[in-house]
Formats: sequence, structure tokens, C-alpha cells
Amino acid sequence: MQLIVVTSGHERVDEVELLRELAAAGMRRLLVSKPSWSTNRVRFLLQSIPKEMLAHVTLDGHHGIAEEIDVGGIALSDRASAKERAEFLRIRRARPTVEACGRFHSLAELDRQADTFTEAWVSPVFGSISKAGYRPAFEAEAVGKALEKLRIPAVALGGVRADRVAELAKLGFTSVAASGAIWGAADPVDAFKTLREACR
Repeated sequence: MQLIVVTSGHERVDEVELLRELAAAGMRRLLVSKPSWSTNRVRFLLQSIPKEMLAHVTLDGHHGIAEEIDVGGIALSDRASAKERAEFLRIRRARPTVEACGRFHSLAELDRQADTFTEAWVSPVFGSISKAGYRPAFEAEAVGKALEKLRIPAVALGGVRADRVAELAKLGFTSVAASGAIWGAADPVDAFKTLREACR
């Protein structure tokens, strides 16, 4: 089971420094999800992390940056606007080897669209830790059945904690992505290490 770190959903003055520490502690993949940030702020964040990490970064939004910084993937939500979809498709044509991740908030959309991506993110699988009131719209059994049909790797996002990793693996997820369990902890690096151990 692979662990993917998701950037903080809240403003943190120490985020760049903590991302460097997480990389040094063994972070292998990062989802940069900053919907309220300007493209320049996201670009600065990417320029501030270790260069060797960039190939393991997936951009959720601000896809145009993938034309100038060699990130490993781009992600598109099933709730994306027509403009965001057009930019996503343009980047995929320009960089055909980039990982194309679909973010799904309903199993119907997962079933309908998953084959157009190289990886499927399903969220929230549990009540979100970092977003109050953000609850899953599906039952675990239904998720398991949906994942059985998938021909691409599946990532669980939303409410991911160390004590839930085994359950997610049984459902058929190949990776978990965590934000609140890491950034909401007193020591994000220790929280990352605990999650990483659970993923082994």
C-alpha cells in the first residue's frame, strides 16, 4: 500500500519546511491541492521543495504549471469546470507520459469515467479529518464492488488514519492519501511515519 501526502488544507507558514522534512523522512508521493491559491503561489511551493521530489508530485488544479515544471501527474475532479477539463486535456496531449488521475466523489462517476484516467482517487471514503461535515456518499461494501471493476489503481482519500489502512486494503485500494491525519497532528512528521508503518 502506497502512502500519498496531500498538502495542508489550511494556511501554514511552516508548510514548505515540513514538506522538506517529510521528503527527508521518506515521503514518496505528494498531491499538491491548493484550490484557493494563485498559480504563482503554487509554482513557488513547487520550486521550494527538493527537485528530486517533483517527479513524484501530482497537481490537483493549476495544471498549466506542468508545462514548465516536470511534475509526475495531474489530477482532475469529477466536479471540474469545463475550463479546467480543457486545460487538463491540453496538458495530457502536451505531456502524454504524465500520470492522469481522476478524483471521484460518487461511484456512478467512477464507473462512468475511470477508464479515461491512469489512476482513480475516491473521496471521501470516511468522514474528512480536515473538512468539517465532509462525509462519504457511499457505503464500504459498494466501494469494494466498484473497485473490483476497475482496471486502474485506486487511491482512498478522506478520513484516512493509520487504524483504517488495513480496511482500505481489503476493499481493494492500492494507495491511501492523507492530509488531516498528518497536518492536524502535533508533529506532522511523526504522524506521517505512523501512517507509513501502517501501509507496510
